[in-house]
Amino acid sequence: MKIRTLTLFYNFKNRYIDKDLNQKIEILKKIYDDLKEKNIEVQTLRLSTNLASQRKDFKTMLSIITSIDEMLKDKNIEFFNIGRVNNLKIENVLKIYERLNISSFLDIDTKIFDEKVVKKGATLTIELSKIDPLKNFNFGLSFNIPSGTPFFPSSYSNQQGFSVGFENGDLLQDIFKDVKNYANLKIYLEKKLYKEYLFFEKFFENQSIKRKILFLGLDISFAPGIKKEQSVYEAFNILKRKIKRKNLNDLAIAGAITEVLKNLKLKKTGYSGLMLPLCEDHSLAKLSFGKNIRIKDLLLLSSVCGCGIDTVPVKLKNEFVESLIMDSYTISRKWKKPLQLRVLPVEEKSVISFRSKYLLKTKLLDY
Repeated sequence: MKIRTLTLFYNFKNRYIDKDLNQKIEILKKIYDDLKEKNIEVQTLRLSTNLASQRKDFKTMLSIITSIDEMLKDKNIEFFNIGRVNNLKIENVLKIYERLNISSFLDIDTKIFDEKVVKKGATLTIELSKIDPLKNFNFGLSFNIPSGTPFFPSSYSNQQGFSVGFENGDLLQDIFKDVKNYANLKIYLEKKLYKEYLFFEKFFENQSIKRKILFLGLDISFAPGIKKEQSVYEAFNILKRKIKRKNLNDLAIAGAITEVLKNLKLKKTGYSGLMLPLCEDHSLAKLSFGKNIRIKDLLLLSSVCGCGIDTVPVKLKNEFVESLIMDSYTISRKWKKPLQLRVLPVEEKSVISFRSKYLLKTKLLDY
């Protein structure tokens, strides 16, 4: 297991970068150094802000983003999020900046279903893919996502501090190798996870006091790496082989994991659920080649787990993306749960691959 992201949350009040932001970034780097001394791997440092929600003209916003982008190049901050989008011409912003992440939040609290919002979201997703399919790797449509999640692109700041997200498919695999039966699955999982994450909670609480910066919490979501030994879905396979119950399916496993994560008495933030991103999970991506998984399967899992439809290549058609938005909207609104929709519309090919070290080859999924 390693830390996927150590994320700083910062609220801009001025139209320029001040000393306070630089100081906060240096604090984040000191926390990183202390983790390194303990041989704890940190994959990325990130900055999440409130810029998109501020009322600034497009030219002013570009000026601020340019200044931040130049500063972060020298500070080893790989990803930067401007937060919840309002009326920015975001396809133009994403075209200019590679490290930039943006999330468009769709309002699901109104009593009337707004089809215009659905069409706008689908159109924007398609437009970004026509520039480059990878532009949608940095863009997501978000429903009910709380502030403070360290995972991108659905991250935004309304309270300054830092939070932590993990890459921990290997941890879930190790735990499931020792599970004796389904009856004691949740008890055993809770015991192991609480011990694992309590260490990190105490460590970051101490860092918060030591560095005089607010610790917002741990996003204890299970998130995969791209290798088989890092796959979250491979843990599902391990559990099925171990228990040997014909009626044990993915939905039951996902529901059990999510229930345990929600009940853990820790300082949590963000999703704190289960992430099954198709192009980021080795064993999940492998299923696509045998046509053993469909989009509706992932949607069904979204009803009990965390992230939603994530890094899924889809057909380059507005109506296809609109259907996904409407279904994700419905699930999130019905169950009042955080979901992210991050799809990668592409031309239809036999194998879909991207120029990214974070994404695996897959097949296009049928709905």
